[in-house]
Amino acid sequence: MDQRFKLLCQSQHISLSELARRSMITPGYLSKILNGKTPNVSLGILARISEQLALSLDELLRIIKDKDYLPEGYLLSSNPEHQPESFKEAVQMALDAIERNDHESFETLTERIRHLTSPLQVNYENWFEGIHLAYNNDYNAALDKFLQAQRFKAHSIIERRLKAKILFGIASMYLGKGDYKKALLNMRKSLITWDVGVHVGAIYLNMGTLNRRNRDYISAELCYRSALLISVDYIQLLAYAGLGQLYMDQKKSPEARAVLLQGYGIARKTPEDQGKGELFCNLGKYYNESGLPEKAIRVLKRGLVYTTTSSSKRTRLYLLIELLDAYNALGQSVGIAPILQKLQTESSNNGDILLISNSLLIQAKTHLREGHPPQALPLLNQCYRLLSPVSPTQELMTCCNLLSECYFQQKDPFQADFFIRESKRLRKVLKIN
Repeated sequence: MDQRFKLLCQSQHISLSELARRSMITPGYLSKILNGKTPNVSLGILARISEQLALSLDELLRIIKDKDYLPEGYLLSSNPEHQPESFKEAVQMALDAIERNDHESFETLTERIRHLTSPLQVNYENWFEGIHLAYNNDYNAALDKFLQAQRFKAHSIIERRLKAKILFGIASMYLGKGDYKKALLNMRKSLITWDVGVHVGAIYLNMGTLNRRNRDYISAELCYRSALLISVDYIQLLAYAGLGQLYMDQKKSPEARAVLLQGYGIARKTPEDQGKGELFCNLGKYYNESGLPEKAIRVLKRGLVYTTTSSSKRTRLYLLIELLDAYNALGQSVGIAPILQKLQTESSNNGDILLISNSLLIQAKTHLREGHPPQALPLLNQCYRLLSPVSPTQELMTCCNLLSECYFQQKDPFQADFFIRESKRLRKVLKIN
C-alpha cells in the first residue's frame, strides 16, 4: 500500500482496515482502489473514503492518480516511526508489523532494511522472499529460502525472534508438504527460540493442525485451546476454525457447530479480515456435511470476500474446493465450470501436497458425478502418486476408494481389487471404524 495513505489514516487515528470498514468495503478492495488498480469506482464509495480521511473528493482522486502528490501539511519524513536508524530496530518493527498483519508497513520497513548494513541482512532478505513465495503456494522454493535464512546463531532478543519466525516458516512448509516429523521438529525449535505473544499462538495453531492430521485428537484440542488464550482476534478465529474441523473429523457435529458459531461471533465484531476466510470455510463445510448445501454455498461465498490478498490465496483455494463440493451435493451444474477452471489453474503449480490432492479429489468427484470416469481417473492417479509417499491421510484413503470405483466402472478388476485392499489397509492404519 502507498505510504501516503498510511500517513493520512494515522492523521485520523484509524487503521487501513478500519478505513475499509467505515467505507463499507473489504480491505482488499480498498487496497486496489487506493493503488489505482480498480477503474470505475462508484462515487459513493470514493465519497465515503474521502470523508473518513478528511479530504475533498478531488484531493483523493489526485492522490490516487499522481503518485508524487500529497496534500499540503503532510510529510512522510515527519513521521520518525517509519525511519528506523538501526538494522535491529527496523527488524523489530517489521516483526511487529507482520504479527499485526500490517503488510504495508512490513513491505516499507523491508525496503528500509535493504539499506541498513548488518551481517544478517541476507538472512532477513531470504526470509522475506520465502514469505512471498509461501503466499503464492510455491512451497519448494519458499522452503529453500527459509533454510538459507536460518543459517545464523541467534544471540540478542531480536535475533532470537527473527530466527523463531524463520523456523516457523520452515515448519509450515514441511507441514504443507506432508513431512510431519520435520514440521514438528521445527515447530518445537521455534517455540524454544521465542515463546512470547502472537508467535506462540501461531505455533499452537500449527501444532494443533499437525496433531489433528496425525489423529492425535486430545493433543490437537489442547493446542487449539491454548491458542484461544492469545487475545488476538485472528488467532482466536483460526483456533475456532481448527476446533470445528477437529470435531468434524470425529463426527461430533454439536461440538463442531458450537465452536464454529463462537468463532462467527468474533468474525462479526472484528474489522480485520484475517482468519475470517478459514472460519467461513469450515463453517460452510459443516453446513454441507449437515445436509444444508444451499446454506453452505452462501457461507462459503461470503468467505471468498475476505480472501482477496496474496497471503490468503491458500485459504481461497480451500474455499473453492468446499464450494465445489457443496454444488456437487446440491446436484447443480450451474457455477461448477468456473470453479473447476480456477482450481485447475491456481492449485496445480505449488508444493502444498494436501491442497493439490484435495483439489484433484474434488475435481474427480465432479467428473464421476457427471458420469465421466475416464476424466476422473488421471486426476485420481496423480493424487495417489502425490499422497502415497507421505504420512497416511484421510485424503489418501478417499483417493483409493474413488480409484477402486473408477476401475470397477472401467471393468479392470485387478486394479479395482488393489485399491480396495489399499483402502482397507489405510483404514486400519488410521484406525477408522
